[in-house]
Amino acid sequence: MENTLFRGMQLFGEGAAEGGAEGPGEATAEEAPREQAQDPELRRQELARRQMDLWESQAQAARQLYPRLDLNAEARDPRFRQLLGAGVEVGDAYLVLHKDEILPAAMRRAAQEVERRLTGRLMAGDVRPPENGIGPQSTAVTRTDVSQLTRADREDIRRRAARGEKIRF
Repeated sequence: MENTLFRGMQLFGEGAAEGGAEGPGEATAEEAPREQAQDPELRRQELARRQMDLWESQAQAARQLYPRLDLNAEARDPRFRQLLGAGVEVGDAYLVLHKDEILPAAMRRAAQEVERRLTGRLMAGDVRPPENGIGPQSTAVTRTDVSQLTRADREDIRRRAARGEKIRF
């Protein structure tokens, strides 16, 4: 794994060496800076190795959300390497490049989960679909019976008719 990843990520080696991060080598703490200063290639390789370790740990964490994430396969994609080189974390870079696959799959899973829960609740009797005629709105159409109008109702109708309103029974 490291060989493929290392070859794919070598372009970050020079940039990482400029960052100033130091790491312990085989020598003592006092000898390490002197040794690294003498051999910039060793320093570059150490920094590249540290960066790859960081990306691998990020990839392991991202696999909790994206089980299909394969860091070696992604390292072959120049867009993925460019995102990592810009400081984007592995999981975020994977999401950016695979959003067209990930988002529809996540939406399908969410819809299936909602359907499963709703079906379970309906079967358990917790939630029943509304039945006709039970709600506060009646579906029956009723008409006013003119013979049942009170004196106040008839006066109200006369006033409305005088203002031009059409009255229908």
